Amino acid sequence: MSFGDLLKPKPHRWPKRDDLPLRKAKSLHAGAPLSSDGLERAVSMMDGFMLAGATLARQASNEKFQRYDLVYPMLFCYRHAIEAGLKWIITQYGPTVNSRPDYVNSSHDLWRLWQDCARIHQMCEANFDHAATEVVGQIIKQFHNWDKGGMIFRYSTAKDGAVVKFQHPSIDIDNLMDVMSGLANFFHGTDGWLDAATCA
Repeated sequence: MSFGDLLKPKPHRWPKRDDLPLRKAKSLHAGAPLSSDGLERAVSMMDGFMLAGATLARQASNEKFQRYDLVYPMLFCYRHAIEAGLKWIITQYGPTVNSRPDYVNSSHDLWRLWQDCARIHQMCEANFDHAATEVVGQIIKQFHNWDKGGMIFRYSTAKDGAVVKFQHPSIDIDNLMDVMSGLANFFHGTDGWLDAATCA
């Protein structure tokens, strides 16, 4: 490739007449499967948002100019993974201890969801790491304090049009990835602990 070739503008993809983004896959190899099973879909979403957050974090860490744009979807994916994880625990294990609040499907309040999860842990007397559980509470509380309703990382302004001020002017991406990796492992471990516990 010559220097002149580098200066030539590249063609941009432009919308075409029959464009539909959500077409049925023509083959198994080309397709991204969408589960019809509610439990399978819930687990895929919970794990998928955590994986998406980690993928965006790695990309942001490696590409210093892209991180200005990737930081918001990265934080949104991580936050949503937390919310999905908490709702999974409440939905799966709450009924065994008569704790299945009506609000769970409509709430985005991480702290309220976490408090219900903590109650389930206590009532099930699961053999889990109490020190780690306390740390997880701190992690969830920080995400909750930054984004109480699941909107701050999705939109540039609040509902009233005001630009929300963040607690820090930047985020340590490597630290975020490390902490969230531990949180993902905690969620998977909790699922196993509660599944094996006698909650009746």
